[in-house]
Amino acid sequence: MSMYTGTFLRFIHGVLDEFREAEAFLFHTRLAYVSDAMKEKDAARALDRLSLLAQGAGGGTRIGESLATFNRWHAARVIHSRTCVMIVSDGYETGDSALLGREMAGLARRCRRIVWLNPMMGWEGYAPEAAGIKAALPHIDLLAPAHTLKSLAALESYLVKL
Repeated sequence: MSMYTGTFLRFIHGVLDEFREAEAFLFHTRLAYVSDAMKEKDAARALDRLSLLAQGAGGGTRIGESLATFNRWHAARVIHSRTCVMIVSDGYETGDSALLGREMAGLARRCRRIVWLNPMMGWEGYAPEAAGIKAALPHIDLLAPAHTLKSLAALESYLVKL
């Protein structure tokens, strides 16, 4: 995932710039609210703020725990019945995959759609077989590749219909 981080941060910045109601969170071993940092006009300052928020990155991905934190503390404030939740992850869970499935179910009940962008989907021979992504699949409305700018741009036709 780390090789895609710069592209995803630019993508998130564009989403936040285009959709004023959009909010952004990052997760690794914990969840971090990053909307304010991502809206920073000074790129160097934005990177400084993000690096402080990203402490713990590289220690695995605890998607289920991060979603549990999101659902408990943030979902009621930022999600409603018209919300499209976008998750950018390879789906590799170092925590409890069953927790990931339960938290995805709770998230799906709150929002209109869940779009999961997976950079691994652009790799030849990839199949979503990791336990984390398998637990999430029943709750995902669109599972799409996110390995190139072209694959991200292809989402536009889906997103404008929401």
